[in-house]
Formats: sequence, structure tokens, C-alpha cells
Amino acid sequence: MKNISKYLIKPNSKLNYALKKISKSGEKILIVVNSERVLLGTITDGDLRRSILKNNNLNQSIKKIFNTNPIYFKKNSFSSELLIKTFIKKKIN
Repeated sequence: MKNISKYLIKPNSKLNYALKKISKSGEKILIVVNSERVLLGTITDGDLRRSILKNNNLNQSIKKIFNTNPIYFKKNSFSSELLIKTFIKKKIN
């Protein structure tokens, strides 16, 4: 299994840490998890940009800006067709 830690972040993490982590990961999204690695939500580069444009402090936690209702699929429980339809319907890149 790949090391997924670079894609995980805790909800009490600061905006500036999230910015650094998302930049370092090379992806446009981080997965917000609790200490037991249970999914709490996601935070994207767009969420971070919008927060900065609202003049939020970079030392503020991500708690108020991450998506607590993300779209996800459980391993081995979906088809490629379902993925494609969902991505198109929800306009996901």
C-alpha cells in the first residue's frame, strides 16, 4: 500500500500548514481525518484560495473551511461507469 500520509491532514491544522502540505503533495486535495484516520472531509486548493481571499488568518485552523460532506467511493464497490457519471454530474476534475 502506498504511503498516503502526505494526503492526510487533521482538522485542527492551520491554513498555512494545509497550503504547504497540498503544495508538497502535488495534488489539489487533502483528506481530513481524525486521530484514528476516520474520514471527516476534504480540503482543496480552491477551499484554501477562497479562504485567503476572504482575508482569513493563515494561523486559523481549517475546521471551518473543509468540506464535511465529500463524495467518495469505497474500494471495490463501484464501476468505472459510475465514477465517470458522478464526475461529470458533480463537475469534478
